[in-house]
Amino acid sequence: MGSSTISLGLGLGGGKAATSSGTSGGGAFPNLLSGSFDGNNDMLDVALETAMFSGDFTLSFWAKPVTSSHTYCTLMQLGNYSGGFRLYRYPPSGNFAWWNGITGTSVFGNFGSSSANAWMNMTIVRSGTVMTAFINGSQVATQDNTHSAQSYTSTAYDISFTQFPYEGFMDEVAIWDEALSEPNRTALYDSKGDARALSPEYYWRMGDGTGDTNSSGSSPASGDTVGTVVNQGTANTGSGEGNAANSTAANRPLYNDTVPS
Repeated sequence: MGSSTISLGLGLGGGKAATSSGTSGGGAFPNLLSGSFDGNNDMLDVALETAMFSGDFTLSFWAKPVTSSHTYCTLMQLGNYSGGFRLYRYPPSGNFAWWNGITGTSVFGNFGSSSANAWMNMTIVRSGTVMTAFINGSQVATQDNTHSAQSYTSTAYDISFTQFPYEGFMDEVAIWDEALSEPNRTALYDSKGDARALSPEYYWRMGDGTGDTNSSGSSPASGDTVGTVVNQGTANTGSGEGNAANSTAANRPLYNDTVPS
């Protein structure tokens, strides 16, 4: 079984301090599993506690797209798209697009690029009216206007989606209600997504989080269908806010031991 064991550097300045007082504290970072999405209909549904994308935010995740015949693949979606956004990957080119479903136009169109069958990190930050996208720690797109500052008020969030579904692996998905500073973004990328010390509101570890289960309610292993991916972020106050699952068996992705390394 593959693994990634990492220690996150502490005491970085800017944004939320990177200290051991995060969601799970500091120390070694075991990463044994990711989510595997088949490109057919796999997805994870999440009910967010609050409208996380109505102001400043940071969204970060690791993805390993595979060779796909699809024209579009949905990595993330808010509000069934029409009242939120959709983050696409175009498999033929490897490019991405962030579509504003409220206006029906793109904030970023055809930005960045990623190869199939290789892990990549994407982090998108909005601060005021400025949205900036980073791939593997490098800035690949930015836009400064009120269109970038569109208030997305939906709390319905999807990882992949049955319309234009994602095909590949996904891991360490995290959301903050603030714009992370450059030192903290760098620490997050260097640690292969260890967000614990940065206290995200939502943090889905895709099999490595406390309480994550397979579809039978047992501890997940590679090849098991996903049951529930528990939110490890600060928005989980004990009543299950932000847990990711799918009640339809046909839409459940699998756990897989392919992880960022």
